[in-house]
Amino acid sequence: MLFVAGFQFIFNILDQLKPSKAEINWVVALMLGAVIGLLSGLTGTGGGIFLSPLIVFFGWTSIKEASGTASAFIFFNSLSGLMGNMASIQELPTTVLLFSCAALLGVIIGTQLGIKHLNVGGLKKVLGCVLILAGLKFIIT
Repeated sequence: MLFVAGFQFIFNILDQLKPSKAEINWVVALMLGAVIGLLSGLTGTGGGIFLSPLIVFFGWTSIKEASGTASAFIFFNSLSGLMGNMASIQELPTTVLLFSCAALLGVIIGTQLGIKHLNVGGLKKVLGCVLILAGLKFIIT
Protein backbone atom coordinates (compact mmCIF):
# COMPACT_ATOMS: atom_id res chain seq x y z
CA MET A 1 0.00 0.00 0.00
CA LEU A 2 2.82 2.40 0.83
CA PHE A 3 4.57 1.68 -2.48
CA VAL A 4 1.39 2.31 -4.47
CA ALA A 5 0.78 5.61 -2.66
CA GLY A 6 4.44 6.63 -3.01
CA PHE A 7 4.60 5.94 -6.73
CA GLN A 8 1.24 7.67 -7.18
CA PHE A 9 2.57 10.86 -5.59
CA ILE A 10 5.77 10.76 -7.64
CA PHE A 11 4.37 9.75 -11.04
CA ASN A 12 0.67 10.80 -10.81
CA ILE A 13 -0.47 7.40 -12.10
CA LEU A 14 -4.05 7.53 -10.82
CA ASP A 15 -4.77 11.26 -11.05
CA GLN A 16 -7.59 10.76 -13.55
CA LEU A 17 -9.43 8.61 -10.95
CA LYS A 18 -9.04 11.05 -8.06
CA PRO A 19 -11.70 13.71 -7.42
CA SER A 20 -10.32 17.26 -7.30
CA LYS A 21 -12.20 18.26 -4.13
CA ALA A 22 -14.81 16.04 -2.58
CA GLU A 23 -17.22 16.27 0.33
CA ILE A 24 -16.11 14.13 3.25
CA ASN A 25 -18.20 11.00 3.56
CA TRP A 26 -18.13 10.46 7.33
CA VAL A 27 -19.08 6.78 7.15
CA VAL A 28 -16.19 6.09 4.77
CA ALA A 29 -13.89 8.29 6.87
CA LEU A 30 -14.72 6.37 10.06
CA MET A 31 -14.24 3.02 8.33
CA LEU A 32 -10.90 4.18 6.91
CA GLY A 33 -9.89 5.38 10.37
CA ALA A 34 -10.60 1.92 11.75
CA VAL A 35 -8.58 0.30 8.95
CA ILE A 36 -5.72 2.75 9.54
CA GLY A 37 -5.81 1.90 13.25
CA LEU A 38 -5.73 -1.83 12.46
CA LEU A 39 -2.85 -1.45 9.99
CA SER A 40 -0.95 0.72 12.45
CA GLY A 41 -1.38 -1.83 15.20
CA LEU A 42 -0.39 -4.74 12.97
CA THR A 43 2.68 -3.03 11.54
CA GLY A 44 3.80 -1.18 14.66
CA THR A 45 3.84 2.17 12.91
CA GLY A 46 1.95 5.39 13.39
CA GLY A 47 -1.17 5.91 11.32
CA GLY A 48 -0.02 9.22 9.82
CA ILE A 49 1.92 7.37 7.13
CA PHE A 50 -1.39 5.85 5.96
CA LEU A 51 -3.57 8.89 6.67
CA SER A 52 -1.85 11.41 4.37
CA PRO A 53 -2.17 9.54 1.08
CA LEU A 54 -5.75 8.45 1.78
CA ILE A 55 -7.18 11.89 2.51
CA VAL A 56 -5.42 13.32 -0.55
CA PHE A 57 -6.52 10.45 -2.80
CA PHE A 58 -10.16 10.80 -1.72
CA GLY A 59 -9.96 14.53 -2.47
CA TRP A 60 -10.82 15.50 1.10
CA THR A 61 -7.88 17.91 1.37
CA SER A 62 -4.94 19.36 -0.52
CA ILE A 63 -1.43 17.98 -0.19
CA LYS A 64 -0.34 20.87 2.05
CA GLU A 65 -3.40 20.51 4.29
CA ALA A 66 -2.77 16.76 4.46
CA SER A 67 0.77 17.40 5.70
CA GLY A 68 -0.55 19.58 8.52
CA THR A 69 -3.35 17.15 9.37
CA ALA A 70 -1.00 14.18 9.47
CA SER A 71 1.51 16.15 11.57
CA ALA A 72 -1.13 16.92 14.20
CA PHE A 73 -2.34 13.31 14.10
CA ILE A 74 1.20 11.99 14.54
CA PHE A 75 1.89 14.40 17.42
CA PHE A 76 -1.18 13.32 19.40
CA ASN A 77 -0.62 9.67 18.52
CA SER A 78 2.97 9.89 19.79
CA LEU A 79 1.88 11.70 22.94
CA SER A 80 -0.69 8.97 23.60
CA GLY A 81 1.96 6.30 23.06
CA LEU A 82 4.30 7.97 25.55
CA MET A 83 1.48 8.27 28.10
CA GLY A 84 0.65 4.58 27.58
CA ASN A 85 4.31 3.71 28.10
CA MET A 86 4.35 5.73 31.32
CA ALA A 87 1.18 4.02 32.54
CA SER A 88 2.47 0.51 31.84
CA ILE A 89 6.12 0.65 32.93
CA GLN A 90 6.24 3.91 34.91
CA GLU A 91 9.11 5.39 32.91
CA LEU A 92 9.98 6.89 29.55
CA PRO A 93 12.69 5.57 27.24
CA THR A 94 16.06 7.16 27.95
CA THR A 95 16.27 8.38 24.34
CA VAL A 96 12.96 10.30 24.44
CA LEU A 97 14.65 13.71 24.72
CA LEU A 98 17.05 12.97 21.85
CA PHE A 99 14.24 11.73 19.57
CA SER A 100 12.01 14.65 20.56
CA CYS A 101 14.71 17.14 19.62
CA ALA A 102 15.33 15.34 16.32
CA ALA A 103 11.59 15.34 15.57
CA LEU A 104 11.32 19.05 16.39
CA LEU A 105 14.25 19.83 14.10
CA GLY A 106 12.58 17.78 11.35
CA VAL A 107 9.33 19.70 11.84
CA ILE A 108 11.13 23.03 11.55
CA ILE A 109 13.04 21.99 8.41
CA GLY A 110 9.98 20.36 6.83
CA THR A 111 7.77 23.37 7.52
CA GLN A 112 10.29 25.76 6.00
CA LEU A 113 10.67 23.57 2.92
CA GLY A 114 6.91 23.20 2.54
CA ILE A 115 6.12 26.88 2.98
CA LYS A 116 9.03 28.61 1.26
CA HIS A 117 10.76 26.26 -1.16
CA LEU A 118 8.53 23.47 -2.47
CA ASN A 119 5.53 23.88 -4.71
CA VAL A 120 2.69 21.34 -4.54
CA GLY A 121 4.39 19.08 -7.10
CA GLY A 122 7.63 19.09 -5.11
CA LEU A 123 5.80 18.37 -1.89
CA LYS A 124 4.01 15.42 -3.54
CA LYS A 125 7.32 13.99 -4.70
CA VAL A 126 8.87 14.34 -1.23
CA LEU A 127 5.85 12.62 0.34
CA GLY A 128 6.07 9.90 -2.31
CA CYS A 129 9.72 9.26 -1.42
CA VAL A 130 8.88 9.12 2.30
CA LEU A 131 6.14 6.57 1.63
CA ILE A 132 8.43 4.41 -0.49
CA LEU A 133 11.16 4.56 2.18
CA ALA A 134 8.60 3.53 4.82
CA GLY A 135 7.56 0.60 2.62
CA LEU A 136 11.20 -0.46 2.20
CA LYS A 137 11.68 -0.26 5.97
CA PHE A 138 8.86 -2.74 6.47
CA ILE A 139 10.38 -5.14 3.97
CA ILE A 140 13.93 -4.86 5.34
CA THR A 141 13.02 -5.08 9.02
